[in-house]
Amino acid sequence: MRNSLCSLLLFFITATCFAQNKSKPGRQQFAAIGDFKLESGNTINNCKIGYRTYGQLNSAKSNVILFLTWFGGTARDVEGTAPWQAVDTTHYFLVIVDALGDGVSASPSNSVKQHGPAFPAFSIRDIVESQHQLLTNKLGFAHVHAIMGISMGGIQTFQWAVSYPDFTDVLIPIVGSPQPTSYDLMLYSTYRKIIEADSAFNHGNYKVNPIIPTANMLWELFLTTPANRVKGISHDNFPKWLTSAETKKTGDWNDSRDQMDGELEEAGRINNKRP
Repeated sequence: MRNSLCSLLLFFITATCFAQNKSKPGRQQFAAIGDFKLESGNTINNCKIGYRTYGQLNSAKSNVILFLTWFGGTARDVEGTAPWQAVDTTHYFLVIVDALGDGVSASPSNSVKQHGPAFPAFSIRDIVESQHQLLTNKLGFAHVHAIMGISMGGIQTFQWAVSYPDFTDVLIPIVGSPQPTSYDLMLYSTYRKIIEADSAFNHGNYKVNPIIPTANMLWELFLTTPANRVKGISHDNFPKWLTSAETKKTGDWNDSRDQMDGELEEAGRINNKRP
């Protein structure tokens, strides 16, 4: 699924818009939901959830569309993508929520008291529960018109259907799955082990986010199809591309590992205990 998932993600990002969206970019906002208890029994201290809004909320609060972020993605990253532009914000009130662990909402990288590896592991169900608390307790929504998301956002969309089946009229999971395949799990597990095996990662105890070349290369390998990669990079340009891929700066690795652990756990209680 990851291979086709990422390919479709690129398609959506570059596809022709389905509707005109003339709203101004939403500003980053945060809601404090307090000490957030996870289903494991652990707690995220002083949990904050990031979000952005677009369009106008109608008087009945019946025009809300919730958009959920993909693995490593933020609400800011969603702006400009075709699915975002497919939501006509002259009619709908779009709320894009940053998932736990994306570096904007509560994450290993931005937590003061639970920084890095001290941040408690969370599941997809925990992510959805934090979003539910944001929408109901902070934004005052008892119901939304639609919930949608790409990739890990699609997985969250399926979880919303299970956790709160009456909360929305429409579910739009985009290249997400309620049960990743063995091929997906191979990718998740390999990516995670590469991160943990790198000496610069140091079990998550680093002061500066390290560059992990092998993890970067694996991600690039699975980001799109072989045919699309061959089309975009010629044989002669490969050395230059490889250097760029190996040295590319990424999001925080503790954040990536925690979100990946959430997907592994959701996939079937895979053993994702940290070394």
